[in-house]
Amino acid sequence: MKKIIISIITIMLLILPINAKAESNEVTIYLFRSTICNHCEDALEYLNENKDSIPEGVKLKTYQVYQNSNNIKLLEQIQKDFNFDEEDIGSVPLFMIGDEYIFGYSGPADVKKAFNLAEEAKNDSEYKDIVKETISKLSLEDDYMMLEEIFSEPSKVATMIVFGIFGAIVLGFIAMIIFSRKN
Repeated sequence: MKKIIISIITIMLLILPINAKAESNEVTIYLFRSTICNHCEDALEYLNENKDSIPEGVKLKTYQVYQNSNNIKLLEQIQKDFNFDEEDIGSVPLFMIGDEYIFGYSGPADVKKAFNLAEEAKNDSEYKDIVKETISKLSLEDDYMMLEEIFSEPSKVATMIVFGIFGAIVLGFIAMIIFSRKN
């Protein structure tokens, strides 16, 4: 009986740290961007090249605002709520992590700062997802893209079809050259 109790206590002690770790918040980094913004594209490329360094338990959602009235309303409301200067309202890129933000992109240090803020937010019991709250408050559609969608790899089937068609065209030209020389 004593061995059973000791075994149960041992199992409980082993499981307890796992459960405590699972209770940390999931955090989202929101990137408001435009397809006509060079700094936004630079940030996206850096994020894609370093997606393995996105901390565990952190999601990255990107909101394309160029010609997207839903996302521009969201961006403008957030910037107004954070008292951005009038001339900066609607400007991108903007990283939002809880109630913290990074406005602009001047290089990898900005992304690293966003990752650090997300790590801190995961352990913050008072973490508030301001973007999620604003989407709900404005009754907007959550119209975002993940990195995998932006930088999707072409399917193997599509690649094989394209190479097959290209190969058939090349073989057709070779055959045409060979047969035209015989005449």
